[in-house]
Amino acid sequence: MRYIAVCDKPEINRTKLGEVDYLTNTEIVAPEDSELTIPPRYTVTGYYTTADCSTAYSFGSTITEDSTVYVKLVKTKAIIPVAVYATDGSKTGHIDDLESILGLKYKQPDGYYPIGVVYLPKSLFDGDSPYINNTNDWNTIKAALGTIDKSKLTDDGVANKDNTVGSNLDYVQYDEGAYAGSLKTAMFDWKWGGEAYNAISLIDNKTYAYHLDLRFATGVIKYDANGATGTMTDTVQLKDTSGNITGTLPANQFTKEGYTFTGWTTEKDGTGTSYTDEQEYTISANNTVLYAQWEKNPEYYTVTVKYVDYANRTVELQDSETTSSIVCGSPYDVTSIVPEQIQKDSKNY
Repeated sequence: MRYIAVCDKPEINRTKLGEVDYLTNTEIVAPEDSELTIPPRYTVTGYYTTADCSTAYSFGSTITEDSTVYVKLVKTKAIIPVAVYATDGSKTGHIDDLESILGLKYKQPDGYYPIGVVYLPKSLFDGDSPYINNTNDWNTIKAALGTIDKSKLTDDGVANKDNTVGSNLDYVQYDEGAYAGSLKTAMFDWKWGGEAYNAISLIDNKTYAYHLDLRFATGVIKYDANGATGTMTDTVQLKDTSGNITGTLPANQFTKEGYTFTGWTTEKDGTGTSYTDEQEYTISANNTVLYAQWEKNPEYYTVTVKYVDYANRTVELQDSETTSSIVCGSPYDVTSIVPEQIQKDSKNY
């Protein structure tokens, strides 16, 4: 993976900042500071897939071939540190699920999770708060979030130092024009002084003039045995920006004696949307219950045909089957196992 500079200074623009080796089909993560040679007095403000910096690069994808990432550099004096927090949009909801997926262990009393600090171009803050008012604003912010500075987490906030927010930016829910405390994705002026819960340390003993909140949403699939036995773990995923969760259903783990599993439906009685075992899915609901569907196995009875002669003596059959399993309720044709001839004592009957 090659990292190429994009900068307004010709001597720096298009120079190689570093190269990181990956094995094929492994996950790409944001480079460490030690892996890139950043020119003095410049700060990384984003990672992009193209040199025009129009599309943010999404870390967390899998590498399959040699690739290039463009690194936007801005003079340090032209960037602004912004405190970053995450929310599930409700303060309650699926908070535990969000913690598990994003590696979050500390939640502030106000329901927000401290994530770290991001450094953004000063030009983003032209005009009045709030500062996410179009997709261009968001794309600039998203590109910079590839390298969240977690070293600024302090006190209780240190518990979130291993958070994976930077690798899950494609799941941030996009909101326009949202303000502080809205429980939405929002960037806004912070005028209250200090950091409310001291989870993010100050820079040069100065409070952050701006805060950035990132809203994530989760979807849950629960599995109902529908009269069977066994257990299955809920499927919990981050929703994409279209409000969907996608994936492949796990293999059924329920069992019901005398029955065969035939699939899943969204209604207990077998109506609704149907899914086969291990089927791929796209689901938009916050909570979905899939009910296992069962088909009763057929019952069998055994038919034995015994041949006797007129004197009620048993006739020994040669090369003939005398038993057969038949589905209960089905007619049985005895001629299907009766041989054309029966021999006894070298005589044909």
